[in-house]
Amino acid sequence: MLTKSNKATKISEVGESVVLFAGVIHIIIVYSHLLFPGFLPIEMDILRGSLMGVLFLWLSLGIRKRNRAIAILTLVAWGVDTILKYVLNSGIAFGPLFIRGSVALGLLIGIVGCCMFRALLRSNKDNEEFSNEIKGSISEISRARIITFSILSVVGLGAFVVELHRVLTYI
Repeated sequence: MLTKSNKATKISEVGESVVLFAGVIHIIIVYSHLLFPGFLPIEMDILRGSLMGVLFLWLSLGIRKRNRAIAILTLVAWGVDTILKYVLNSGIAFGPLFIRGSVALGLLIGIVGCCMFRALLRSNKDNEEFSNEIKGSISEISRARIITFSILSVVGLGAFVVELHRVLTYI
């Protein structure tokens, strides 16, 4: 029975890694566009990209705790971001669409892992020792991660404010 818990944990960790990766990449791309315009050939709206990067960083913590609602909210946020990108850019080229689809698949894997984990927990609620063992398999969120996310959030929100100021001054 513990192997089911290990499978659910591994699947959830894949989803968490995808969300975390997407958040960090968003912030890196946004700051590279601010500091070195034209350096990266990747097109990303700085306002949308910085907000999505910060949002994904913090949503990854919910997936770490195996929260199904947070996992679904992350997929919905990714979908809204994709729709906004499509509307703002009048379409998405195949390459970025393939990458967005791959990330969406990773998010779906995270949802499946969270649902598997919670279903396993619910099906074994009578066996308190096993339930505690399952709950214990969720790794704690370290202070270093919270501090890193806070710093990256300040960086991401700083990029948002700088870009918003730039946009508003040119109106």
